[in-house]
Amino acid sequence: MFICGSNNVVKNCEASSNGDTGILIASFPGSDRKTWPSRNRIEACLSHDNCDKVRKNADGFGCKLSVGKGNVFYSCRAFHNIDDGFDFYTKRILGPIAPVTLIKCESAFNGWLSSESSPDAPQRNGSGFKLGGENLQIRHVIKECFAHDNAKSGFDSNSNYASFLSECGSIGNRIETDRKIFVLIPQILSGSAERVAVSLVGWISRRKGVSLFLFNKLPGYISPSDERIIDLGLSNVRIPRLLRPLTPWIVLLKVVLLASRIRLRSLMSR
Repeated sequence: MFICGSNNVVKNCEASSNGDTGILIASFPGSDRKTWPSRNRIEACLSHDNCDKVRKNADGFGCKLSVGKGNVFYSCRAFHNIDDGFDFYTKRILGPIAPVTLIKCESAFNGWLSSESSPDAPQRNGSGFKLGGENLQIRHVIKECFAHDNAKSGFDSNSNYASFLSECGSIGNRIETDRKIFVLIPQILSGSAERVAVSLVGWISRRKGVSLFLFNKLPGYISPSDERIIDLGLSNVRIPRLLRPLTPWIVLLKVVLLASRIRLRSLMSR
């Protein structure tokens, strides 16, 4: 499905086994920037098993190269596409695209088809969410999205470091430092304390290869008994109002200690 117009709504559709991207928002080559597709909403759609002849371009969903303002993906799932689940690639010769919004989307098992065996090694293709290209900085908004078990990375900046991610998670993707470990931190904080905790824990998680989850509850496709979950023990804690300003530092200390144990265990196993 190729959407090159504006103000469209695509809902409850399935795109599969196409020779290129399943659902793509983009303009025709040479189109004036004023006519770039804008204000399109893709909702509750599935896109899977899409594969092109050279096996490197077919994504689940694409919103890239030449798109305008207000494009939204809501509650969409991409899996088993030969390239990326969601792709927001940009080219410098065309200039930056407008920010794209993703809410409650899932991207998994990309980089190989459902009829194929899972690759043992990281692949050049197969990211869950590819957020840019050619060092163009665009503030995409990604909320409550989840990437798991992709052949490359879960969330790939691809040289765009301006995206805003909130309540997102990544697990089991092939190029993460330790793909069997993540930290579960339920949302028990509030106000500025929560924002500080998110930024601090996120920084530690990126540097130590421990992925960060911030969900009120686990998504339905992850079991609480999953061996990859490390609960920081904060799920039922009631924090007195006077101590709430210290909460980010308590969380940070627990994550630092956890990351240190993971690092030590990794060194001892070599």
